[in-house]
Amino acid sequence: MKTTFSRILRYMRPYTIVIALGTAAAVGKVGVNLFVPLQIGLAVDAIIEGLPIGAYLLRMGIAAAVGAVSLWGMNAGGHFASAGLIRDIRRDAFARIQAMPMKEIDSRHRGELVNRVIVDTDGFADGVIAVAPGFFTGIFSIFAIIGMLLVLQWQIAAIIVVLTPVSLVIARFIAGQTHKMFVLRSKRQATHTAFAVEQVENIKLMQAFGQQEKARRQFDALDEDLRKVSSRAIFASALTPPSTRFVNSVVYAIVTLVGALAVISTAASANPFTPGMLATALALAMQFSRPFNEISAVMTELGGAVACAGRVFEIIHAPVSQPEGADCPAFAGELVVRGLNFSYDGVTPVLTDVNFTLAPGEHGAIIGPTGGGKTTLINLIMRHYQPPRGTIFIDGNDILDIDIAHLRRCIGMVPQQPWIRGATVRENIRLGREGATDDEIIAAARAAHAHDFISCLKDGYDTMLSADGDTLSAGQLQLVCIARTILAAPDMLILDEAVSSVDRDTEVAIQKAIATLMKGRTSIIIAHRPTFVESADKVVEIGVKS
Repeated sequence: MKTTFSRILRYMRPYTIVIALGTAAAVGKVGVNLFVPLQIGLAVDAIIEGLPIGAYLLRMGIAAAVGAVSLWGMNAGGHFASAGLIRDIRRDAFARIQAMPMKEIDSRHRGELVNRVIVDTDGFADGVIAVAPGFFTGIFSIFAIIGMLLVLQWQIAAIIVVLTPVSLVIARFIAGQTHKMFVLRSKRQATHTAFAVEQVENIKLMQAFGQQEKARRQFDALDEDLRKVSSRAIFASALTPPSTRFVNSVVYAIVTLVGALAVISTAASANPFTPGMLATALALAMQFSRPFNEISAVMTELGGAVACAGRVFEIIHAPVSQPEGADCPAFAGELVVRGLNFSYDGVTPVLTDVNFTLAPGEHGAIIGPTGGGKTTLINLIMRHYQPPRGTIFIDGNDILDIDIAHLRRCIGMVPQQPWIRGATVRENIRLGREGATDDEIIAAARAAHAHDFISCLKDGYDTMLSADGDTLSAGQLQLVCIARTILAAPDMLILDEAVSSVDRDTEVAIQKAIATLMKGRTSIIIAHRPTFVESADKVVEIGVKS
């Protein structure tokens, strides 16, 4: 928790001024809270003496208005700072995920990552909003009220100071017990979200195999487990308010008794403890318990907030991809693979002693059995993974010494499964090169033989595509991806079963586009169709040798 708190404080630094203004508003609200009881006491004594109380009522009215403005400023400052804080944390978490090596991402469920970036940051935000106002007003109120009570009647001050903190001790004990429960609840929420995301992403597959009822049962089981864990955490944390309020009621009763006795015993003295002073003391006693209640609630909320923050910070401080290398000129395209070995789990080999060379402009077809490591080879070339043994050279440079962004920018890739954003056709193609003109986009689409069907769409290039790819056929989506790669004009090219989702007629149409795209570029082709294998300059067979 200490580490999490220190990280939270670092994120709060940019909002120091806003927090300071909110703190100033909190001080103003505390001043009003102290001023009103004092006026109440004076008004009580004035009534007993038969004096007018209009001035006291006016002052209390003005103080109430000032208190309302101060409360608004305090809450507004807290919400503004917490909103910016959450934005910064969520931005860094998202950026960290993008920089993670694939090994780290593959070790986590995609839904869990989404849960941490969205749900856990929201949970943390709720805790921060609850913490800031209650914490600041509570601290200021405690010290200010003690000072006033010491002036009024030190015996009452002593009773309140000694007994009231018992509620804080109780709250701290409960918070310590509930923290583990809230951590467990966050983990259950992540599992719950991950399962839901997985089912939604694969809904067609589940329907095709009639697995809806099984999925519902699994979801219900996870839902029930989350309910039980959440109920235990909420039940435990709910013990705080009644426990602290019981202590406060006892304190209030004792203060009333001691104060009443003081009024009676000092009535004939030179410095009597008046009924008005007792009224002020009772009002302050009631207020003195309030900050402890607020701080107690804060500690309970803080348990859940810190649990959520800790899970988000695990993402922010997760390992990133290998250190960046130096930028370099455009690739000529010589690719040399020497002694390449790789295993995902460190036990089962996927690639064993792979060696081949492609000269600039050569086209290499990578063949091998399913699971033989063809896609793994591409992942290694793109530096999604780092091989434990072996080296990959481009133009004589170890790819680990090349800036990773430059490497991926200079290698165009058409994946087996088309990747489409929830955006227009134009925006999806423009992903290949930011700032490309409409004419360049249309030219790339023509080269990919995609312009004709795009023009026939209802809104043409402004047609919105859904992220799940339901808007177009699989072949049309692949053509859009090829157009995107053509627009990028990479130095080297990787085709990973690029025509696996295309029918024969469409395949013939785009072979010419791919041939144009491959011309003059070193190309790695993973394909089972003879057309691409036969046209390759070199065929490389990979797979674990028995």
